Amino acid sequence: MDPLPDHTGAADCKCSPCALGTRYPVWPQANRLDSSSHPRPASAASAPQSHGRASPGRTYRSPHSRAISEPAAAAWPSHVSLASPQPPLPVRHQSFFGRLFSFLTWHHAKTRVFPQTQETVPRAAGTYGVSFRYPSVPSTVDFPVRDRAAPSTDDASAYPTGATSAPEGGSADEGESYGGPESIADGIYDMVRSRGSATFTAKAELMGKVVFLLLGFTSLIGWNFSLNLAPYMSESLFPEATVNAENSFLAMFQIANLLVQLSLLYVGALRARFIIVGGWSAVIFLSVLTPVVVYLPANIAFICMHIMCFLMGVSSGLLQGAGFLIAGVMPKNFVGAVSVGQGMAGLVAFSLSALLSFAWFPLNARVGVTTTAWAVFLFAALVSVLYSAGVSILMQQPWARHALRRAAKQREQRLELARRRRQEREIAAVAAAAEAMECGLEGDMLEEEGMQTIVDSIPEHGGANQRLTEQQQEQITHESCAADTDARSLWRVALDVAPEMSAVFVTFFITLNIYPLLGPTLLNYNQSFPNHFLILFGVYGIGDLVGRSLPDLSRTAAWLSWLMLPRKYLLLSAFSRALFYIPFLAGYKLKGVPVVNDIWWYAIIMFFLALTHGWTGTLGFIYCGTKIENLGEKDFTGPLTVIALSLGLVAGLYVAYAVY
Repeated sequence: MDPLPDHTGAADCKCSPCALGTRYPVWPQANRLDSSSHPRPASAASAPQSHGRASPGRTYRSPHSRAISEPAAAAWPSHVSLASPQPPLPVRHQSFFGRLFSFLTWHHAKTRVFPQTQETVPRAAGTYGVSFRYPSVPSTVDFPVRDRAAPSTDDASAYPTGATSAPEGGSADEGESYGGPESIADGIYDMVRSRGSATFTAKAELMGKVVFLLLGFTSLIGWNFSLNLAPYMSESLFPEATVNAENSFLAMFQIANLLVQLSLLYVGALRARFIIVGGWSAVIFLSVLTPVVVYLPANIAFICMHIMCFLMGVSSGLLQGAGFLIAGVMPKNFVGAVSVGQGMAGLVAFSLSALLSFAWFPLNARVGVTTTAWAVFLFAALVSVLYSAGVSILMQQPWARHALRRAAKQREQRLELARRRRQEREIAAVAAAAEAMECGLEGDMLEEEGMQTIVDSIPEHGGANQRLTEQQQEQITHESCAADTDARSLWRVALDVAPEMSAVFVTFFITLNIYPLLGPTLLNYNQSFPNHFLILFGVYGIGDLVGRSLPDLSRTAAWLSWLMLPRKYLLLSAFSRALFYIPFLAGYKLKGVPVVNDIWWYAIIMFFLALTHGWTGTLGFIYCGTKIENLGEKDFTGPLTVIALSLGLVAGLYVAYAVY
């Protein structure tokens, strides 16, 4: 590039850019600056030429300044006055660490976009460490502003868009972004005290996906390991049990889950502490389950196994009831990530159990069962530690805290509205009673005064009755409005999502009524080989994971959009899964029939049972969360959906135990 021609000398200019030899293009004559308000740089130059044309978007920035973008400079007046800058600071040479710090990502220049008003120029001149540029004109001037005081909160709020300096801790409010520290010391302070950026960036979205994926994984990893090992533990550790041990263990898990959801309905599930406490409690329960069951006497261990399954159900209930709700109120809906994580839990549980049983610890002996239990439940505890640490960090991010505050604020506003309307209804009732009593007293007085007085006072008395009627109607209106508002606290919300909740209930009832007791436990097999239960468990886990991924897969291509089944067909598709009773009951009743009792046929129907389960179950959760638009009312949709899930699980398990 050719050097810029000098039009004036820099001898008389004392500003830092001229001292550093920075050249500035000449400001266009149409937008000439007022020399009385801002001293013109002594060193000026014309706009750089490229193939004979000016480059309108170029700006020559001083090394100590940042830019403020003005989107359209054509609408600006011809004379713009800028406040005179303070004397520049002496030039300091950066050290090696200073130059290294300038390469960090958070030290990039930040940009503010101001509205096209003349008042924004002197206001921007008071901001700290910024410079002006006007990219819409053929040539631009970059005026550094140094030694200004930082803008106050009121000044910063005057700029509706763009970025502002972050408050203490490196965080910012919604719609703002943190541009970075001013020095190495500030950067070290930010690394120690910063809790992240309020802007929901691609990195924040990835972090949310990973954490909520781990949430879904942690919520069901204990359930899936118990499901896979329950038949073997019942046979090896509790051979004298008088009840069906595996079904009893799983039922205790779901009973605890159901009780937790009922509790969350009254205390509110939209609290980050629930998913944090649920994660750390899962670490404790998964760590102590195996030693409690293995080293205690059989009778006591049988009771303790029920207690441990109940406690794992409590932690799972906290993660599911609060996790689905919190995932739905984030800047991006992470309900699909939670559901996929739950599907991955089943697949990982099968893979690890099968690997250990086939390679090292056969499950036909007590030592193999106990060793496998040690390995898998400690693995689940380690994953729970990873999740608990991740969610603790995630809930400190400003964008996550803001989403929770916004949802909680709407819930509080809804409750406050219901309280005010109840008060209005009570006040209206008292006022109506007082008016009725006053009218009654007036009527008695009129009767004593005689007929003529009564005739003369009929219009007034009629007006009183009319006023009373109007107040009664107003009272009825207030009562109906308040009744509607109060009812939406729970029952109206439940009625609104009743079809989706019914679909979730039917889906889990049919699945748990068939799996795992009827198939694969009670099926008749033409082939006999060890650990065939684990193979079918693994097929189920793969199908469940694929089914949970179908709603997300529907957004990848237009011809796959049908995978996002319309809401009106959801309940019908859930009931249609009852067709799976035909092949499973045939395998249970018949013996030695080709194909019907072959394990490859069982694997096929098990895969499609799991695929439809994951598909319709995930759609039910998604539609339950999106049907209610009010964030305050979403506080109930998560627990209500998990209650429908738990009721379906418990009913399916106990009906299967009673029938089969």
